[in-house]
Amino acid sequence: MIKTILVGLGNVGAEYDLYECKYKRSHLGALLKQKKIKLVKLVDKNKKKISNIKKKIHLSDVSYSNSIVNSEKIKLDLAIVATSTESHEKNIMEILKYKPKLLVCEKPLTSHPDRDKRVLNTLQKKNVKLIINYHRKFDSRFRQLNLLIKNNSYNKLIFKYGNGFLNYASHMLDFLIRTLGKIKNLKIIRKEKFKKDFSIDLYVKFECGFKAYFLSFENYQFDIFDLEIYNKKNKIEVVYGGHEINFFQTKKNLIYKNYSFLKQKKRKFESFGNGFEQLYENITKYFEGKNNLIDQENDYFYFSSIIKKIIG
Repeated sequence: MIKTILVGLGNVGAEYDLYECKYKRSHLGALLKQKKIKLVKLVDKNKKKISNIKKKIHLSDVSYSNSIVNSEKIKLDLAIVATSTESHEKNIMEILKYKPKLLVCEKPLTSHPDRDKRVLNTLQKKNVKLIINYHRKFDSRFRQLNLLIKNNSYNKLIFKYGNGFLNYASHMLDFLIRTLGKIKNLKIIRKEKFKKDFSIDLYVKFECGFKAYFLSFENYQFDIFDLEIYNKKNKIEVVYGGHEINFFQTKKNLIYKNYSFLKQKKRKFESFGNGFEQLYENITKYFEGKNNLIDQENDYFYFSSIIKKIIG
């Protein structure tokens, strides 16, 4: 059994799965679907959150605590940090007491690249593998999108986002680096402080020639995570954060013969929303020796260096 600790029982830690949905949307919900993962400890500094979990989900042989560090002598295989970004570094350093083999941390790793580097160096020295939970890299629909971009000469993308660069746009930056490789150059068009984050308009050119434009929106009363992806004859439109994908193909203009337009064409896409479940299925396979996690792992030192260039 894969002995596991989960730190943080808020929305993404647990609470999103306290009511029914087709797919699991929290770490706790996805963990409980894996028969070979054994939860040994749940931690949250908020006693009400712990009480709520106990009422809703009955777990045997699990200890609950308001702190990570105590007198318990347990050795872990897997540790998950799903607390606030400001707490990640402290929580990770405390959790290393239990000598986990693999650490999953919510995105972003920390609130600043210099802190990222400290954490990454420590994990490297301790020989602890890391996965930052940019969950779209595990989601079946975005994995299909990854292959479409790479195999069909798509060369330009417009990404529109809200709720801050680290909170939202870093998801897409991770996805694009994983899909396209390293960045050749980037240009900041506009950067403003936004709450504890930044609102940034950005141009990125990858070494493969692909160009991406990040456009930020602040203080709108709806979520924005939309994509337009182009090649010479087609367009892919990703809306509602990935819930809907529309495919368009070149069509001859029936009125003006020298022009053409894009017409929507039906195309089958994978279902959306299984990112958390796929994450822990891959982790289970890793501990069974069936998956080395190479296709999940990014070069986080490189990723952090790009973030530093962008946010300063």
